[in-house]
Amino acid sequence: SLFLAIMELINKLIPEDELYLLFNPLKTILELLENGFDAKSLFILFLSKVLTIYGQSMNVKTCTLCGCKNDIIGASINDGGFICKSCFDNNNHIKLEKRELDILKFAFLATPKDYERFILTDTEINWCLSFIKNFFIRITNIEIKSFKLI
Repeated sequence: SLFLAIMELINKLIPEDELYLLFNPLKTILELLENGFDAKSLFILFLSKVLTIYGQSMNVKTCTLCGCKNDIIGASINDGGFICKSCFDNNNHIKLEKRELDILKFAFLATPKDYERFILTDTEINWCLSFIKNFFIRITNIEIKSFKLI
């Protein structure tokens, strides 16, 4: 199911002339998978990398609305990134714990050499996978049928 989702993502999003950008992430993912690393965690990293290459990375460095780097307390799928305390709106944004913010930040900023440090609990994996899949669907408006398998 991981490979189906990876192939479908590549097929639907990445132009042929940009496939080389996925070589190192894919190589690292395959090596880690072979060594017993959690497949869902690896898919989170791959999906984040694909969104970045596609030009739709989540803004995890500053508040998406005002650019503030401090007091980040949540995220907005519709606005595309993190939200600070001053801009946060309970009706439109999702309040997140510091650990959840750190997980998203790592997922979107990690390079392949960092992937092996992406160690999460099952609960964190399921939450993060759900969050990033929802972000992907909202941002790209592309259906990935194999998402249902992961």
